[in-house]
Amino acid sequence: MLLLKGVLEENFSSDVLKTIPEYDVFQRVLDDQTKTDQDGNIVPKSNGEISAKSVQNPFDTTATYRHKKHAYRGYALNVVEAIDGKGNGIIIDADLEPNVTSDAAMAEAYLERQPDNGPRQVISADGAYDSTRLDELAEQKNIEIQTTALTGAEPWDIDADFTLNDEGTAVLSCPCGHVPVHNKYNPKTGMIIAHMPNNCCANCPHANECDTYLNEKKGTSKVHISKKMVTRARKARRFGTEEGKANGRQRNGVEGIMSVMRRKYNIDHLPVFGIERYRLWTWTTLLAYNIAKYQKWLLSQKIDVAA
Repeated sequence: MLLLKGVLEENFSSDVLKTIPEYDVFQRVLDDQTKTDQDGNIVPKSNGEISAKSVQNPFDTTATYRHKKHAYRGYALNVVEAIDGKGNGIIIDADLEPNVTSDAAMAEAYLERQPDNGPRQVISADGAYDSTRLDELAEQKNIEIQTTALTGAEPWDIDADFTLNDEGTAVLSCPCGHVPVHNKYNPKTGMIIAHMPNNCCANCPHANECDTYLNEKKGTSKVHISKKMVTRARKARRFGTEEGKANGRQRNGVEGIMSVMRRKYNIDHLPVFGIERYRLWTWTTLLAYNIAKYQKWLLSQKIDVAA
């Protein structure tokens, strides 16, 4: 490839090469796959040094090649399904991005498209969609995000009963109603250290549940808490309610959409290259899915009338 590059540069000026799209792809492949060593020589990169965004197919320069669940490569598809009280659903939004895009980022993009202070919505998603930015957008958009499974350690339920200020930088009261003497906030970690009055945590029934530090010599106590910890605990608590469990079951049904897309519409092997063509084909496929769902709903309505 380097020899070919040298031949091209000998026979064509740089201004001419810049006008050739195929040469741009060729140059990008070289940049993705090679590097310059300490002696100034161009050498191949190791597998760990090659970016997931590197070009491996000259016909599809937008696809990414990060392995994601088995050997899936290329793009990630997220769909939003609106469900009525009877379990009938229809896809109302979808997003297709290179598969280096996180689920949380795609969910954030969906919320950003929603109007501020719009009608209340409840969105159920799995733990991969959980993020601080998503919570902030949801509050702004009058949307409740309910994750069916939180990633990481299971939060303490008691954390949900802490009251923080709007900025999440100070504890206003603990679950037992005690007001801290003062708070110390760490902007880098988002953690609050609440200094509690008169060592009240020593005899508190929740002392083993809260992240509490007791200093018996000084007769003081400190509680470590953050806005993220409170939010996670409240999410877990909502999921434990009957409504939360019902929403969780509905969310699990969305997985069936992807199964149908793969089995019936062969969406993993579309005969197109490039993200824009892929999006157009995907939107057409989702439209076909919605039409089939609507026809099934009409048939069920006729059956109900007949009954």
